[in-house]
Amino acid sequence: MSISKHFFVAFTVLFTALSLFLPHFTEAALPFGGQITKIKQCVPGLLLSISPPRGGEFMYIPGSSFSYAYGPPRRIGQWLLGMAGPKTPCFVPCKTGLCIAGFGNLIIFHGSSM
Repeated sequence: MSISKHFFVAFTVLFTALSLFLPHFTEAALPFGGQITKIKQCVPGLLLSISPPRGGEFMYIPGSSFSYAYGPPRRIGQWLLGMAGPKTPCFVPCKTGLCIAGFGNLIIFHGSSM
């Protein structure tokens, strides 16, 4: 066999072994809901801290996050309920350009109180 055939066989065996034996990581939609406790302005949007019952850090990005009837998050104390996706960085201006100020799950869609 030529070198190219050996390389092809080795590559195929290695790729197959890695794809079968390494764990697969996926980001599924994550339900969330609670009251907004903190809002931080970021370059792409807003980093929101949401209280329980399904709280955490979430990113609202205009154009990427869909808002139902009462529109986007506006104030602390507002209730949100929706689905979120993978972690997204929050960038803020700093001396060297943009620095990461935190991460939040990207809000896919949400409904809110007034």
